Amino acid sequence: MEAKVNIKIHTDQLIQILKQLDTKERVSILKEFTNEWKIILGIEEFKGMTIDEYTYKLEQGLKDCQQNRILTHNQMKDEIEKWKTHIK
Repeated sequence: MEAKVNIKIHTDQLIQILKQLDTKERVSILKEFTNEWKIILGIEEFKGMTIDEYTYKLEQGLKDCQQNRILTHNQMKDEIEKWKTHIK
């Protein structure tokens, strides 16, 4: 049960972070996740990130959170539906 709770907490945190981003930033983040999965599956090689790049992304996320730049769950679902129609 505890593992399920931890996954739910982390998922909610991730969703909150994504809600803060504009469409272009969300697409960029989702592409990064895709690249991470390719690395995990051995399809692609790992490309590192500098401490400065990591710090910048972290600070930007915190700044967005503090400025309440978020999307509702339904807004995010609508956005994903738009992406699906552009892929076809």
